[in-house]
Amino acid sequence: MSLRLPPFLLGVLLIVQACMRPEAPEAPAPPNYYMPWTAMPELFHYVQTGRVFPDGKTFVDYRPKIEPALIEEQFDSISGEGKIDIKAFINTYFEPPVAYKLPAKVDTSASLQSHLEAEWEQLIREPVDPAGEEGLFSTLIPLPERYVVPGGRFREIYYWDSYFTMQGLAVTGREDLIISMLDNFVYLIDDIGYIPNGNRTYFLGRSQPPYFAGMIELLSRSNPQAAAGYLPQLAKEYAFWMEGADLLSPEAAEHRRVVMLEEGIVLNRYFDDGSGPRPESYREDIALASDLERKEEREALYQNLRAACESGWDFSTRWFADPADFSSIKTTRIIPVDLNCLLYRMEYMLGILYEERGEEGLAARFATLAEKRKAAILRYCWDAGRGIFADYDLDAKASTGILSTAGLLPLYLRIATKE
Repeated sequence: MSLRLPPFLLGVLLIVQACMRPEAPEAPAPPNYYMPWTAMPELFHYVQTGRVFPDGKTFVDYRPKIEPALIEEQFDSISGEGKIDIKAFINTYFEPPVAYKLPAKVDTSASLQSHLEAEWEQLIREPVDPAGEEGLFSTLIPLPERYVVPGGRFREIYYWDSYFTMQGLAVTGREDLIISMLDNFVYLIDDIGYIPNGNRTYFLGRSQPPYFAGMIELLSRSNPQAAAGYLPQLAKEYAFWMEGADLLSPEAAEHRRVVMLEEGIVLNRYFDDGSGPRPESYREDIALASDLERKEEREALYQNLRAACESGWDFSTRWFADPADFSSIKTTRIIPVDLNCLLYRMEYMLGILYEERGEEGLAARFATLAEKRKAAILRYCWDAGRGIFADYDLDAKASTGILSTAGLLPLYLRIATKE
């Protein structure tokens, strides 16, 4: 989602942007992926900071008609003369994204289920050939199978949204789509190493709440034999979330998504391996950082904004030191109760799947990891004073005390004790 900032902050941006040009946002990715902020940095900065489109996501979803380097050269040539009709320029050199439009009229006499069944067909996207016209110079990461998008400005698949979409697909008997979406996530894990926020290049560097295990579990209810086939990718996803855990120490207690607490207990946080303002919310991020004098402070702000996007809760005051101050966001200083519950489920399921394969050593290892995480969640995320499960603040070394639906995950996944 894009930030909605008060007019005075946007006004500040116009004053400072000339003297505070941030470094281009970065995100780890294979070199063949199209990224407009690196392929056309001058044009990208001009369009995104100039509010050519009200929504910062629009331009990064446009597809160049020709080589991006040639577009950048043409832009430099024209803009150097001091005159440019930017919308005409974009219309000449780019294809606009196609948005899903809601029906003009909804048949309210139909049942909700029949309405949803009709909507699936509107929201299904077909595979795109990476070498074809649609796949060339696009921020869309092509997927090999069909998938369902949320609709509107959300023209791509999203990780945790897909879990809840699959719940609806299961009710309406669309196991075919559940399997094709799971196979797309398998493809992403094998190709990229994890499931990104969405299949766009500007989402690379971050994931979303890890519901892959839940998707497998959902499919196993109707197709019990299917779950075992996803074990290798589930193990790879777990490795992504736990990367560096074995290197932690009291002196170096934090690395990417893992944090060591007292007594060597390791829990997880949301993170993002990219840096700089988010390409799809470039102008808004710069505006929010405009009052920060030091580069280190701005980079920390961008990092915490990005991490909040990995959480899917973008943007919740769960992540704010001061609920009234957006710039106080400190996502990476918080141990989220929901994330650790989802990783508990991942460890628990890995233990079961390895046991079914007869790999007793690995089954026992993951069963132990799941029990350790369960105990850690009960220790760090149970707020006895308020009688709720909540996030844990690394700086305060205490519960954040914020009541949110994230605190229901320990009940949903049966981590909570009766007491």
